[in-house]
Amino acid sequence: MKTKRRIIIAVLVLLLIAFGIFILPDFFKRPAPLPTMSALQGLSRDRFVEAVQAFTRDGKVRDGSLSNTIALRDLVSGGYLRSRDIRGLEGKDVTVSLGVGAATASTVWIAVRESDGSQIGLLGDGKIAVLPKP
Repeated sequence: MKTKRRIIIAVLVLLLIAFGIFILPDFFKRPAPLPTMSALQGLSRDRFVEAVQAFTRDGKVRDGSLSNTIALRDLVSGGYLRSRDIRGLEGKDVTVSLGVGAATASTVWIAVRESDGSQIGLLGDGKIAVLPKP
C-alpha cells in the first residue's frame, strides 16, 4: 500500500515538474509589447491619412514612382507628422502603408518591428495583430 502511494506521488510530482517546464513559460510570455500596442491604439487615423496623402502628392511630383510603404521617420522628418502624432513609437522601426486611406479591414496599415524581430500591425479596421516574422 505504501509503495503504491509513493509511486502515485512520484508520478504526480513528475507531472507537476513537466507542467512547470513546458506549460508555465507560455503563460508568462507576452504576445507583443503592451506599450507598442497602446501607442498604436492612440494614433489618429485621420492624421495619418492626411500625412500619407500629402506625402504621396509630393512624392509623385519628385519621383514618379513610390513603394507601397514609407518609414514613419520619413513622414516625421518631412513635416507630414509631428512628434506628438506618434507618441510611443519614437525610435521604433515603423512602416506606414501608402494605401492607408483605402485600407480594408485586414490590411496592415502600420507595422512596428520590435527589437526581438516580432512585428505588431495596426489593421485597417483598427484592430492590432501580431504579424508573422518576415
